[in-house]
Amino acid sequence: MGSGGDKYKKYSIKKKIFVSRRNSKARKILNEFVLEPGLKKRGFQIFEPGDFSIKEQIKIFSNASAVVGAHGMGIANYGFANNDSVLFEIMQTNYPRVSYFRTCQLKNGKYFLYWINPVSSNFCDENDFYGSVLIDKNVFFSALDIAC
Repeated sequence: MGSGGDKYKKYSIKKKIFVSRRNSKARKILNEFVLEPGLKKRGFQIFEPGDFSIKEQIKIFSNASAVVGAHGMGIANYGFANNDSVLFEIMQTNYPRVSYFRTCQLKNGKYFLYWINPVSSNFCDENDFYGSVLIDKNVFFSALDIAC
């Protein structure tokens, strides 16, 4: 868990957060590293939830005007974001969920869904039942630029 300090400071200023799933075992963005330069260019800070305590996560997300990430517990922190903020959720087509859409509605937020087919299970961890994704950066950033 995080200890705060310098690693927290960089998030306290940023308003746009990309929630990474690089350390998860399922539903990963396999080419997340390809997206990072474009996300940073657009003012996003890359956030790995496991690096921070719950209290730190709440503080970080309370400054968010936009949250982008794959469906999972990391983007549940959107609940602590500013009302009327943007949630841009990346979701596998075989794993439809409305939970964060509903959260966004309750906050009068702006919800965007990036719907994507998962890759073959041959490319995923054996416990990744719904599959991970490969994102075409050009299509992704075209959609993100409209949302944010």
